[in-house]
Amino acid sequence: MIQLLVLIVSLLGLPARNLLPFAIGVPLLPGWLCLEWQSTFGFKQELCIGMMVVTIIVLFAFIIYGNAVLINCIDTERKEAREKIVELLVVQALQGTITVQSLLGEGTTFTIELPNPKVEGPEES
Repeated sequence: MIQLLVLIVSLLGLPARNLLPFAIGVPLLPGWLCLEWQSTFGFKQELCIGMMVVTIIVLFAFIIYGNAVLINCIDTERKEAREKIVELLVVQALQGTITVQSLLGEGTTFTIELPNPKVEGPEES
């Protein structure tokens, strides 16, 4: 169980680690292109800066979208793992049952029934 928690925490750090190189590299590329276009094509500085800003915004939008998709996948896997752990623990290990009742606007009720090994059946005389 602890190993699963460590894995989940480390997976959530993945998007942050992915963003760091882009945060450094993305502004460098349009800046370099701006300097090249100024010297090669004679573009004015205002035009180059405008193109650089638009390029950075578009690149970061794609990067943020990609990380949002990654975070969604990680969250889905975490939820599935949690459900599997609960199912294994309650249903298989403890021989219990899980039922779910959900009504729109009223909420969801989860019922977990576990057998009590100390309580025996009704005594017969």
